[in-house]
Amino acid sequence: MALLLDKDGLELLTPGSAQPEGDRNLHKLLQSLPLYEVERIYAVTPSETVLPMGELQVEAITAEQSRSLIANSRHVISF
Repeated sequence: MALLLDKDGLELLTPGSAQPEGDRNLHKLLQSLPLYEVERIYAVTPSETVLPMGELQVEAITAEQSRSLIANSRHVISF
């Protein structure tokens, strides 16, 4: 299973970014992704680098690569 972060979702990669009041702490949720069998995390960014996010590694991909990833996925959930 993979997680793809794009647009507003990229804010989750910024340490200390503000969490809207009353919302879940998504930073803590990201750290628990291995428990949900999320094996790969991708971020749509202009540069192809690996971004550290605590113990998780985030692979930067281009918008074209993200379209290919989505097209080749069996199931896609968007939120």
